[in-house]
Amino acid sequence: MIKKRGKLDKSGGPGRYVGVLGISLLLLSLSFLYGCGGGAGGASEPGGNSPGVAHTLQLFPEKNVAQTGSYVYLRAKLMDGNGNPIVGATVNFTNESIIGTLYAAGIEAASATITAVTDGNGVASVRIRSTTPGFANVVAEHAGLRDMRSIYFTTNDTLNGYVFNPISVYLEVDGDGDGVYNETEDFNINEYPGDDTVVVRATVSALGALVAGVDVTFTADNPDATFPGGTDVDGDGLGDYKISTTDSFGQAYATVKVIPSGITNAVVVLNIQAVTDYIFVPEFDASFAGASMVSLFLQPVVIDFVDIYANPDVVEVGADSELTIGVRLNTGEPAPDGTSVQLTIDNPPCGSIDTPFVQTTDGNATATFTAPSAVPAGGICTVTATAGGVSASVDIVIVEAATALALLPSTATITDPQVNDTFDFLIVGGTAPYTALSSNTSLVTVAVSGTTLTATVVGVPAADTDVTITVVDDVGNTATATLTLDVP
Repeated sequence: MIKKRGKLDKSGGPGRYVGVLGISLLLLSLSFLYGCGGGAGGASEPGGNSPGVAHTLQLFPEKNVAQTGSYVYLRAKLMDGNGNPIVGATVNFTNESIIGTLYAAGIEAASATITAVTDGNGVASVRIRSTTPGFANVVAEHAGLRDMRSIYFTTNDTLNGYVFNPISVYLEVDGDGDGVYNETEDFNINEYPGDDTVVVRATVSALGALVAGVDVTFTADNPDATFPGGTDVDGDGLGDYKISTTDSFGQAYATVKVIPSGITNAVVVLNIQAVTDYIFVPEFDASFAGASMVSLFLQPVVIDFVDIYANPDVVEVGADSELTIGVRLNTGEPAPDGTSVQLTIDNPPCGSIDTPFVQTTDGNATATFTAPSAVPAGGICTVTATAGGVSASVDIVIVEAATALALLPSTATITDPQVNDTFDFLIVGGTAPYTALSSNTSLVTVAVSGTTLTATVVGVPAADTDVTITVVDDVGNTATATLTLDVP
């Protein structure tokens, strides 16, 4: 019977970050519980699931913290759906960190990628060694199955003789919401728009027995990681850490949502840590806290989409057009505030822009284009916006300045108006084509054909009423006339 007792000191909250030293000290006491069972996956799966077909892959380092210069064995156990070992299968091991080198078990040849074949227990073994302090993230893969573990190498000389810890914390990740954990793509974030959330599952056991009802605190080492429904430490409305309680299967869950704070051109490792409250273990007559860590990979956050619009997109010589630029990331989110956008005219001299650079706010920016004093060859000026190597262009049509736009006559009267009565105005000047508006469409509607604007009575007022008729040309100039409905 395993009992939980006591709580880790969370006064003030652990904050969003767990320092390397803090998590390392907790990890010092972790031990490789190979063959003890009680973890998630493999042996805990229901029977009868594709016997002899690889179903679960679990990677276990013999220790999570090691001296620089020393070797750490990593053992990957491959099982079918009944928890039986898969023998003679090849497992690929990859070190995805800049420190540490993998070695085949018993062989000194070093490489960033090693393969090993599972033995009679379904276990494939390799070693890793690093002379540089820091985290080494090792991935084991077989036929689409994947597991990953991190080993922290330190120059601290107090590691020898650390006490065996009977508490095991096994972390798994579901990145696509399909309920299947530790698939290869589950560990990658920001691969496509909306790919910003993962579920982390911690399975807690003591001497192989699952532990229910114990609190597990999930934290991250990157400020872009938030915990929906978690505790907000800094008052920004986002969860900085999450405390969850293990269920009857010894499992606790935390959702991690990544909100990129900037543009990155490289993969960034995000470490999620899980630390249990103290658990009383009768066999030791003492309480222990377990801890573990899993690494996620934030894919590059880059500018993926730029668009630009001109309003109006047909302007007279010397007139202005308002440019609106939108910039989006590959995550689907607007570019961070302050993202620079370069504006150029593709066929100079062809007008001017009030600024060669603009900066975004909420993913958008504006500028003003001024048309040249004469119509350019081809009659078009092209403006291009470029951000992060991604460009978009808009064509602006330049036309000669027209004579003043007008409606003739400027005033007109329909006496004793009846439904379907009409009056024709003449449009002069401006730039065709034209559109028209009525200030009271319940009484008069308007239509344009060439340079003729026809006003049609559709309703008769109870008293004399003036209706304003407006014509708009293609470059945005307007002119008005008044049509009076003279009711006897």
